[in-house]
Amino acid sequence: MAFKTLEGLNGQLRQEMERRQRLAVLSGRERSPPPTLPAPLSRKGSLKSATKETIVPGKGPAAAKDTTIPDEGPTTGVAEREAPACLVGHTMIWRTCLLSEAVECCESRLGELYLEPLTSSPGDFSGRTAVAYFSPQRETVDRYAMYKKHRFSIAELAILQVAVPDSLVQSLSINYLWADGDESQSWKKVIWSCRRGERLPKDLRYMGNKDLWIEHIAKSTNAKFAAMESYTQIQYSDALVVQIDGERRNAIQWVFYSDHAEELFAQCCKGKTWIHSIGKLVEASK
Repeated sequence: MAFKTLEGLNGQLRQEMERRQRLAVLSGRERSPPPTLPAPLSRKGSLKSATKETIVPGKGPAAAKDTTIPDEGPTTGVAEREAPACLVGHTMIWRTCLLSEAVECCESRLGELYLEPLTSSPGDFSGRTAVAYFSPQRETVDRYAMYKKHRFSIAELAILQVAVPDSLVQSLSINYLWADGDESQSWKKVIWSCRRGERLPKDLRYMGNKDLWIEHIAKSTNAKFAAMESYTQIQYSDALVVQIDGERRNAIQWVFYSDHAEELFAQCCKGKTWIHSIGKLVEASK
């Protein structure tokens, strides 16, 4: 009897450890070595007025108050309130994009988010099929925002924030790809193939059946990977690293990969979006 009781307690302990590890992964709180990519400089952009089902806070998402509010369902009509840093029963994800793309995504009259303006290829996961990338780390998206502000200096940029129901995430099959550990070989193969605009390697095509992909982000341009003769040339240092709460961690991104996952995401997150306009670096010459 005592043995069965102890065995049951051990099982509960393992389940709790797995739950905490899953939460750490979903929130992007993974430790990582020092970064090799210097942080770019940026300038503050001007904020624009809110539009239907998009909410613009007083400042960007990195400056949002650390508050948690109850889920009150989808936002309707024109509303102006500060975007929450946390929402009960949800995970926040972000992406940097053109302001016009964010508005088009959120103001769709289809009764769901319109993701087409946010998709792109080739990329870390998208060799031939365009997908929309998000990150659960505000710091990662801030980094992309600073980079894009300098690369597209006259473009009106924005950070799109989306509250994803945890129940949705838990209902999906997830494919994890990390730049370190046992998954590193698979990560390298996927990055090398997709960044070159190719299909997934034959031995990894089963991953295409997974709904949600969560992985470490690869830095550098597609041209760098196109010049490589093999995925074995990819190093751990090719993974993007950001500073989060004073610690250096691998940057993480999400992709709702399958049609099923994309449809659920578009439907369940309609009205749970906020647009943080960050303006542009310079004005176009007249």
